[in-house]
Amino acid sequence: MGLLDNIFKPKWKNEDENVRLEAVKEINDQKILTEIVKNASHEDVRLAAVRKIDDEAVLADVAKNDSDYGVRKAAVERIDDEAVLADIAKNDSEKWVRKAAVEGIGDEAVLTDIAKNDSDMIVRGAAVEGIGDEAVLVDVAKNDSYEYVRRAAVGKISDEAVLADVDRKSTRLNSSH
Repeated sequence: MGLLDNIFKPKWKNEDENVRLEAVKEINDQKILTEIVKNASHEDVRLAAVRKIDDEAVLADVAKNDSDYGVRKAAVERIDDEAVLADIAKNDSEKWVRKAAVEGIGDEAVLTDIAKNDSDMIVRGAAVEGIGDEAVLVDVAKNDSYEYVRRAAVGKISDEAVLADVDRKSTRLNSSH
């Protein structure tokens, strides 16, 4: 590539990652930002672009398909569509992306499914935070395999008799280990 090629090229297409990163900060055109987030090779440049994108469809595509979990997580944090968030919360390979998706979900049925079935205790604990149904919370408090998740559920239970029952179950669980 010749020296003049970078002079006539937009800064966001420059070979130098730092020049591209600075250029993204000045761009507000959603089409250009979309092109950058879909085609930039450096995750820092894609991350800067995704933080400025408003189009939910583009954000959903990035959240589901970007190779870098930090870029996917940043996209998830800007999505409002609960169906998209639920899909990501149930299917992303990275727990921090799933947790970010869970934090945007208000549907208790989806949160209950995640609280009972996700493979990671951090994600299950985040799901518990959005649940208000005491029956579900009791089930999680009595049956989750990790104390962290059980404590998150117990912290949301208000019925004293139920808490006493959960405490008895917890004591049996802890003494059997």
